[in-house]
Amino acid sequence: MRAEARIKRLAKPKPVSKKTPRKRAPRGTGEQRIVDAATDFFAEHGFRAPTRELAKKLGVTQALLYRYFKTKQVLIDRVFEGIVSQKWDETEVERLLDTSTPLLDRLTKFYQEIVGRRSKQGVRLFMRAGLDDQQLAARYTYPLNERVLMPVITALRQEAGLAPPAEKPVLRAERELVMMLHGALAHMGMRKYIYDSPLPDDLGELVAFNVECFLVGAVVSLRKLHAKPPKGRLGVRLSSRKDSPIE
Repeated sequence: MRAEARIKRLAKPKPVSKKTPRKRAPRGTGEQRIVDAATDFFAEHGFRAPTRELAKKLGVTQALLYRYFKTKQVLIDRVFEGIVSQKWDETEVERLLDTSTPLLDRLTKFYQEIVGRRSKQGVRLFMRAGLDDQQLAARYTYPLNERVLMPVITALRQEAGLAPPAEKPVLRAERELVMMLHGALAHMGMRKYIYDSPLPDDLGELVAFNVECFLVGAVVSLRKLHAKPPKGRLGVRLSSRKDSPIE
């Protein structure tokens, strides 16, 4: 009898487990995939959006995100790194400072290449960072000065017949002068990617128009600044380094 009972127990089908199987991360999920998704996610929803929503978008658990990135801020920093530390062609500055061609042509090409590298995500992230207290502008100041503003100031001084920044300190007013052009072109990106203004996909012609209008008075204004430097804040040196203004 005991043997028969044991046989019946063994033959009886085991109950199906009601436990939901653990969902595995989709193939290809990894650090870079998370960064790419986070770039789009934060650009759309802002940096205060919860990471659980990002995990849901990726189809993974929130715990998996923190396996790669210890905190949300670490992930945000990686997103910033991809935006600020874009590949930079050093020959662009060399071409800008090559006086064998007219300054109008050089400055136009210089900014056409800069504007051409901008993306919807990048422009939106810069705006989101400012609204969400992420201090991206402070992180961006150094590369902006070194890669863009100082080369443009140097080129304008060449055109005006003035001493280079290495020999004569840069005035805040000079930086403000160059920011008139840089700011106008930055706002173009805002109009296109934030305000959805009907701008063309290729902004090259608009860049050329802005540069041409800027140069009409820029060189004359620069000479006036050096003939009689302005008093007050516009005359303050921006850094202890002669060739690197920093706000």
